[in-house]
Amino acid sequence: MHQCRVECRRLRALLKSFRSFFSTEHARGFRAALERVADLLAEIRELDVLAALPPLQGGQGGRELAAARQQAVKRLARRLQSPSNRAAVELSARGPCRSNLGLRPGIADADVLRRARRSWRRVQHLLEPRPRTQRELHELRIRLKNCRYVLEIVSDISPMDAATLRRRLRDAQQNLGDQRDAAAAADWLRSDPVWAVRGRAARKSLERWRKTLDRDLDPALERLARAGKRWDHAITRSIELDLKGPT
Repeated sequence: MHQCRVECRRLRALLKSFRSFFSTEHARGFRAALERVADLLAEIRELDVLAALPPLQGGQGGRELAAARQQAVKRLARRLQSPSNRAAVELSARGPCRSNLGLRPGIADADVLRRARRSWRRVQHLLEPRPRTQRELHELRIRLKNCRYVLEIVSDISPMDAATLRRRLRDAQQNLGDQRDAAAAADWLRSDPVWAVRGRAARKSLERWRKTLDRDLDPALERLARAGKRWDHAITRSIELDLKGPT
């Protein structure tokens, strides 16, 4: 389920980053279908993340999460029976072909590389200055994820710089994702009056983890900025060479 959700998000990110290359109408419809499928799996993914956190494993908390997951699976089965959801799943499973997405002719290598560079620069824009608010950090996490997906299709351009940037993007994304998961776990513990008392030790453990993650974030973002700067220079040189054409 998690992998299916990841692939849906990857395809949606690519269709968004390269949307000018496709028929707007066809690409928008496919993105909407992918979003619907990913959203169907979101609740189960959240429960799986909570169950995997050490402070919530075992004991009564583990049993309650397992029971909640069983109920979520049943709800998913019911939702999949609706005509709109069934259509979205069928379209996502079948996938579009080159023709019915309306890929435009005459797309040059430089066009693709510029789009990839734009994806990184959208990340870079949030790194200067350092994002602080929850809204900024949430937006950064989304842009990191989209940039990683885009880099996958141009990884043959300056491979070493691309590999380093993808690794730094993954590290920063992992940190922000862990912070989000820790916050979700704390919210889950506070949602039940019984757990508000019983989960005190788990909340303290989660809070210590969040402080560690927050302390590690700045160095991770600094390493990311340096890797991105090197890759940006390399991709810009490739764009300029492609525009000049053969000498």
